[in-house]
Amino acid sequence: MLEVKCSNCNLTTPAKKEDALEQLQTELLKPLTNATGRRHKIAGPRQAKRVKYMPAMWSGVKLGFISTARAAPLTAFQMAKLKAAILETTLTCITPGFRPRFAGCVPRQLWMLLICVDNNAADWVRSNFGQIKANSSLDIELLEEQQFPQAHLIRGYFHNSLHLSNETLLGYIEAQNEISTRQWRVVRRTVEGAMLHAAILVDEESLVTLTRWAGKIWYCFGRTKLILRNSFLKNKAANETFNQSLPNSH
Repeated sequence: MLEVKCSNCNLTTPAKKEDALEQLQTELLKPLTNATGRRHKIAGPRQAKRVKYMPAMWSGVKLGFISTARAAPLTAFQMAKLKAAILETTLTCITPGFRPRFAGCVPRQLWMLLICVDNNAADWVRSNFGQIKANSSLDIELLEEQQFPQAHLIRGYFHNSLHLSNETLLGYIEAQNEISTRQWRVVRRTVEGAMLHAAILVDEESLVTLTRWAGKIWYCFGRTKLILRNSFLKNKAANETFNQSLPNSH
């Protein structure tokens, strides 16, 4: 078999084309060594790197809008009206040299969150809240971040209350205790003998107050103890023990 001398790479290649290509490929795939003695790896096909796209995290000032009647949450239609009212107010309540900017407007379960880019934008909302309220034609209130509703579940057993509406039940609690129930919401009612067993969502501030009172509140003609933990009584014997431990509240 004839051999061909390659003047460029000093390879002796067979005359057959297939054998020559195979020998050349073998030589090229050998690791190369530089002057320092380190071996270079032959670069393979470039693989696309997997990139994680993280949502932008805004550290702006957060404000909230909530219905004045806390038991009635803002509907999707009302939140849409409120968004339009905020934008309308930016057209009519102009501050020279200032442009109100917002990073987001997010519906929540009971209220709407507005993220202002900075303190100046938040101050603009505070100072023009009356106009926003008028443009929306909604009975709403403005909340600071520390006032945002927090969904903490508590439970209570209430004597002679099976016939009461949720609004009346919460009204009695607020009328007889130094606590606001405007952000409370009854989410479940069950009957336990002659007692009403109510599961209630309360705000953070109320939970702190109830914890300080160890859950004990005045209710109608006596006192009752609210359960502040999210655990449920699992059997009838536990229910009976709990009911017997309640103070009289007839």
